[in-house]
Amino acid sequence: MSKCKTCDKPTVGKSAYCAEHKAIARQKWLAMVRESTEKREKLNDKWQALFDEGVHAGNNAAAACVPNPMVVEQHKNQLDDNSPVEKEYFVSEGLCGFAWVVIHPGTCSFARWLLKNRPNDCGKDYYGGLAVYPSLNTQSVDRKESWARTVCKIFGAAGINCQTRSRLD
Repeated sequence: MSKCKTCDKPTVGKSAYCAEHKAIARQKWLAMVRESTEKREKLNDKWQALFDEGVHAGNNAAAACVPNPMVVEQHKNQLDDNSPVEKEYFVSEGLCGFAWVVIHPGTCSFARWLLKNRPNDCGKDYYGGLAVYPSLNTQSVDRKESWARTVCKIFGAAGINCQTRSRLD
């Protein structure tokens, strides 16, 4: 706002306004702050709902996933695959590994919200962006990849630019 040019009253303190116009300007400023706070709270609620929906669907997908089991053999001579097998281990959860969702750019509104509100569920990705990790109680890469694909679909449907990554352990 400009200085009080419409009234002849003296300004108050270091303000450029008279007392009456200063009070009006303050009310407008407070209304702007309230509106900004309401917008931020609505956006935070939107991001929380999106994250909850994605993680819930991802957890359901991981639980429904049936990993391809594997058999691990221990040979008498560990350097020779043709030596006799001493022990066999059946691993019902299949291969061990990791999978995660990467959000690009890592500075988008959703990524900033994740870093602020869900710091234990995410971190910086090695190749850029923000990585969102599953909190599954398994080492199965199949289950984690299923989780990541499902979460990525839900985030992508909401307009978030994301992709999945995984690696074997």
